[in-house]
Amino acid sequence: MMAARQLLLLRQRWRNLAMGARLFLFSTALLAAFLLLAIIFVSIASYRFAGERVSEELAVGERVFQQALLQKQGLLRQSAQVLAADFGFREALATADADTIASALVNHGSRINASLAVALDLNGRVLASTTPQVPVGEFYAAADALRVQAASGGDTGAVAFVGNRPLELVMVPVRAPLPVGWVMLGFELDDAALQEVSAVVEMDVSLLAQRDGQWLLYASSVGVSALPGLAEGLPADGTRGRLLLDGRDLRWQGVPLATADGSMVSVVLTRSFDEALAPYRQLRLLLVLLLCAGFVAAVPLSRLIARSFSRPLEQLTRKAEAISRGQYDQPLG
Repeated sequence: MMAARQLLLLRQRWRNLAMGARLFLFSTALLAAFLLLAIIFVSIASYRFAGERVSEELAVGERVFQQALLQKQGLLRQSAQVLAADFGFREALATADADTIASALVNHGSRINASLAVALDLNGRVLASTTPQVPVGEFYAAADALRVQAASGGDTGAVAFVGNRPLELVMVPVRAPLPVGWVMLGFELDDAALQEVSAVVEMDVSLLAQRDGQWLLYASSVGVSALPGLAEGLPADGTRGRLLLDGRDLRWQGVPLATADGSMVSVVLTRSFDEALAPYRQLRLLLVLLLCAGFVAAVPLSRLIARSFSRPLEQLTRKAEAISRGQYDQPLG
């Protein structure tokens, strides 16, 4: 009831307004509506364009990361082949000289900054190792998977956990000239390694592994402590999506890695949506300022035009009202 009464009062006030005032208010309302619609349209378009840009960057980042990882594997494989071709190492492996094998692994591993160097016999039993987490005399399950890949002519690069550390491993055969064993080298996928990759792909890179259906963060180019909620925010499939983390709007792309121990490991590329949106925000602000300036300039112009259109109509209306009251002496010109 109150709303209907207020509506009637507004209609009465509108009728009491002069025609020029009506035209001015109507044109100003149209301009304001146009301004509002333009701002809404620009905002929606900015979010869409920024989202498309981030998606393209993540797709490119995935391809660049895969190429960088293949290049790193290639360098590690070349180092393993150099060690496998060393005459003294081949002789030591053929004669099962454990001390010589261990010394060669330590020396070669330190030269290339390898996190792991292991020598195995043809059956996959560890003959020497640079880490106690791959004990001598036992069979290393990840090495068996790599040996199967190498025997079938496939790529021998894969991720495996040594203790609680994720390592990228490669394996090559040692021949003298017949196969006498295997050599396996690996580098840890830690914060430092991911920082190198991050500089190439130009976005943050993190490594996660799934344990009991949950993702755990093991390394990141920005440090594990900087992304405390990243693992909890990822879905089980770990593909791609949006993540709100500490007030930041992140878009991420998961890159699953081949593993040699059956674990599920994925590298996650993250891109800040706010940073991608920043150029569009500046453009939107500039456009809004231009529209507002145009609106301010158009208001007095609209008033002038409304007055020029309404003045003859108001004069004609007054004369018509006078004639209706019997005053026929009103000039029509």
